[in-house]
Amino acid sequence: MSVRAFLAVLRTGWWAPIAGLLIGGLVALISSLLSPPLFTSHLQLFVSAASGLDVFREGELSQERAGSYTELISGQEVTRRVVERLGLDSSPQELEKRISADVVPGTFLIEVTVTDRSPQRAQRIAAVLAEELRDLVGALETADGVSVSPVRLSVARQPDLPAAPSSPQPVRDLGYGLAVGLLMGTALLAARAQLDRRVTAPEEAALLVGAPVLGLLTRDQNLRKRQLVAPGSQGDEEYRRLRVQLRSLGYQETPIVVGITSSLPREGTSTLVVNLARALADSGRRVAIVDGDRSRPAVARYLGMAAVVESVSATRGGQLRVVGRPAPPEVGDLLAGLRAGYDLVLVDAPAVLSTGHSTELVAHADAVLLVVRHGRTATEALRRAAAELRLAGVRTAGVVLTFAPRTAGGRAVSAPRHAAHRAG
Repeated sequence: MSVRAFLAVLRTGWWAPIAGLLIGGLVALISSLLSPPLFTSHLQLFVSAASGLDVFREGELSQERAGSYTELISGQEVTRRVVERLGLDSSPQELEKRISADVVPGTFLIEVTVTDRSPQRAQRIAAVLAEELRDLVGALETADGVSVSPVRLSVARQPDLPAAPSSPQPVRDLGYGLAVGLLMGTALLAARAQLDRRVTAPEEAALLVGAPVLGLLTRDQNLRKRQLVAPGSQGDEEYRRLRVQLRSLGYQETPIVVGITSSLPREGTSTLVVNLARALADSGRRVAIVDGDRSRPAVARYLGMAAVVESVSATRGGQLRVVGRPAPPEVGDLLAGLRAGYDLVLVDAPAVLSTGHSTELVAHADAVLLVVRHGRTATEALRRAAAELRLAGVRTAGVVLTFAPRTAGGRAVSAPRHAAHRAG
């Protein structure tokens, strides 16, 4: 997913990162407040080789032993001795989990930490641990009857008494929780966008079709009852912007036939056609509509006209005419006649992937607009529809995104100058 596509997804799904942020912070805060306090005592041991060796050999031996001793520190033999000596309730295995040891890089120092619910007990465990480790190391290094151990283990820093809990730390834990929650919410949004594969961004639609987005029509709940936008509403303004965008297709200078289709049914083509036709007619243009979907004729009904049958026309104020789709052999003649008598002809064609008649119909148009329903049109369906139109020799001049949520913008996306298509 490109950065632009992800940003477009983020504009509509901003709630996911915010929800992750809040949930992560809340979980971290509750966990921090409910967790018992733990205290950590720090101890530092120094490993040195016995004298009599050359400097290089001393360093090599000390480094080698330091790495081995870190394994002994958290091993069961040392922890068993500590548990028995202090009479702890914990088992050697449980104590192992509360002890860590690491060699300080570039030195012969071993940093040891012991964590416990009691600061005093953590300090005592660390002190006894150092003593038991020295005894065990001495026994192991002189096991072959050597009188002097080749390596000495000494305490470089005595165990400290913790003054404050090492965990939980509410402020730190809250920060971690917020960061993790934000990342998880963002990752979930990205994964959902990848798996969903429905078009939700104008940039994505333009990329899949290979044509600019000429219009962005936001969702209007009022259109469920009546398919015509109310005068002066946001929808009315959006269709007026789309009318302006159509000028880039050249209809002001040359009569033009614009085919309007979609990938699959119920993506808003008929609603777009009737409202765009009204916006054009309101500007004084002579507009004709060809209701080309025989299986789902809807244009006349949306405009409040009587049902339109083949080759029968109806008028609306002398500016808008609706014509039913004729038989395929007559399509060319019908459009030629309408082209001569009208400023603009809109062809409401059936969905490309639902019938083969769509490409036959829009092949007579000077330009084709492909309608994409926000959040419903699948990316694969849109890709296939665009490919079908190209195979039929039909050039898609632009895309119109319908049913877009208000957060997607609500403004038509301007077509680049180079994308203008001139009919003729």
